[in-house]
Amino acid sequence: MKLTSFLRQSGEERTQRILTGGVYGTMLFLAAPAFLMLISQALATTFDNWFILNYSDLASSGAVSYSMQAFNVIYNAGIGLSVAGTAILSRLNGQGDWKNSRHYTEQFMMMMFLLSLALGALTFAMSGFYANMALEELRPGVRLAMRLYAFSIPFAYFNNAYYALKNAVGKSEIPFVFTFLMVSAKVAGNAIFVAGLGLGVMGIGLATVFSHLTVSLAVSADVFFRKKGLRLHFKGFRFDKSAIRTLLTVGIPSVINNMAMSVGFWLINLESMKFGATLLNSINLGNNISSLMYNLTSCFGNTVTTAVSLNLGAGQNQRARASAKASVAMSTIGGCLGIAIIYLFGGPITRLFTNANPQVLEGALVTQRIAVLGAPTFGVCSVMCGVFIGFTRTKLPIAINLARVWLLRYIFIKAVESRFFLEQVMQGIFRYNLEINYTIIPWATVFSNTATALFAYAVYRTLHWEGDYRLKAAQKAKAAQ
Repeated sequence: MKLTSFLRQSGEERTQRILTGGVYGTMLFLAAPAFLMLISQALATTFDNWFILNYSDLASSGAVSYSMQAFNVIYNAGIGLSVAGTAILSRLNGQGDWKNSRHYTEQFMMMMFLLSLALGALTFAMSGFYANMALEELRPGVRLAMRLYAFSIPFAYFNNAYYALKNAVGKSEIPFVFTFLMVSAKVAGNAIFVAGLGLGVMGIGLATVFSHLTVSLAVSADVFFRKKGLRLHFKGFRFDKSAIRTLLTVGIPSVINNMAMSVGFWLINLESMKFGATLLNSINLGNNISSLMYNLTSCFGNTVTTAVSLNLGAGQNQRARASAKASVAMSTIGGCLGIAIIYLFGGPITRLFTNANPQVLEGALVTQRIAVLGAPTFGVCSVMCGVFIGFTRTKLPIAINLARVWLLRYIFIKAVESRFFLEQVMQGIFRYNLEINYTIIPWATVFSNTATALFAYAVYRTLHWEGDYRLKAAQKAKAAQ
C-alpha cells in the first residue's frame, strides 16, 4: 500500500487494516508514528535544557528541570485518562459501533476539559508548595515556572484527548504530526523568549504555553469545523452517567498510576538535589538523553493497547495475542539498539551542549550510559502494561508501575543510602567501603526496570485469551438495533 493511500484512510478503513493486516507490519505501522511522537515529546524537554543551559545559569536550569518533574504529576494524569479513553473507544470501534463511539467521544472530551480547568487552578495554587521543596537558590524560578505551566494544562489536556480519539482508530501518525508542531512551536518560542529576550525561566514557561496553544488551535479545526473531521458539537450536551462511569472505571486507575509514578520521579528528583545544583543538572540532562533511546521500546507499549483492544472487540483473541508477542520482540530489539546508540554516539550527542558547564556534561554522560541499560526491560514492562490496559485490567499496570518507581527505585535508593546497609551489610558482611554518589540514581532505574519486567511477564502468562471481551455497552446497543 502506498504511503499516501495509507494516510488518507478513514477511521473505519484504518480499523480494518489493524484487524486484517500482517501482525508485525501492522504493529510497525502503529509504532513508527508513536515512536516519532514520543521522540518529539522527549526532544521538547531536551531543547528546554539546551536553551536554558546555554542562555541562562545553572540555577535557572535546575529550576526548570525540577519544575518539569513536578508539573508532570498533573500533566501525566491527563495522559493516563487519555490512554483509558483509547482503550474504551477502540473496543467500540473494533465492534463497528460508530454511533456509540461518537457518544462516548463527546462525554470523554467534556470530562477532559472540565478536569483540565480544575487541575490548572490546582497547579497554580500549589506553586509555592513545590518551590519550598526545592533548593533555596532554585525556589524563585520554580515558583514562576509552575505558575506559567499551569496555564498550559487546559490546552495540553485538549490535545491529549484528541490524540486518544485518533489512536482509537489506529491513526497514530496524526498525534505525531501535531506533537511535531508542538515541538517546533516550542523551539521557536525558546529561541525568542530565552535566547533572544533572555527571559530565562519565564521564557521557558511562555514557550510551553505558546506551543500547546498553537496545537490546540490547529486541532480545533478538525474537532469542530473541518467537513471530513470529527465535527463534534456540544449544543444541549448532558453528561451520561453510564458513559462517565465506564470511562472513570477504566480511567481512574490509569490516572492514579500515572500520577503516582510522576510523584515517585519527583521524589527521586528531590533525592538528586542532595548532590547539588550541578549534579542535579547532570542527572536530569543524562536522563533526558537516555529517554530518547527508551522511546525505541515504549512506543510499542503505547500502540499495543490499540491493537489488543480492537482485536478483542472484534472477537479476534488469538490475533490480539499475536500482536502482544510481536510487540515484546520488537521492543526488546529497540532497547538493545538504544544501548548501542548511546555507547557509540553518546559522547558526541552530549557534547552538543557545547556551552554548558563541563562538570554537567561529564555527569550527564555517565548517567545516560548507566540508565540506558534498563531500556530493553522497560520495553517489555511497557508492552505488558499496554496489554493489561487493552484487557481493561488497569489495576495491574498500577501495581507494576508503583512497584517500579516506589518500591524498587525510590525505596532502593533510600535503602542503599542507609547507615544499616553501608555499615552492617557492605562493611560488616562484604568488608567493602561503599561510597554513595550520584550514580545511584541511574543504577536504581536499571534495577527497578529489570525486576518489574520479570514480574509483569509472569503475570502476562496468566492471562486468559479465550472468551468474549467485547464491551458490554456496545453489545447492548447492538442487540437493541
